[in-house]
Amino acid sequence: MRFPNQRLAQLFTLLRNETLPQDELAQRLSVSTRTVRADITALNALLAQYGAQFI
Repeated sequence: MRFPNQRLAQLFTLLRNETLPQDELAQRLSVSTRTVRADITALNALLAQYGAQFI
């Protein structure tokens, strides 16, 4: 799967391997929790093409 940016690819990798709270994802990616929420929305839009999503 191709991601529009590296951060979405990193987020996908993190969430694929384990369930993490937003604040920990934000810390690992060096972004705000608001950015994490926006990125999860964008990631779900990409995954919807394959019939999948993160909750």
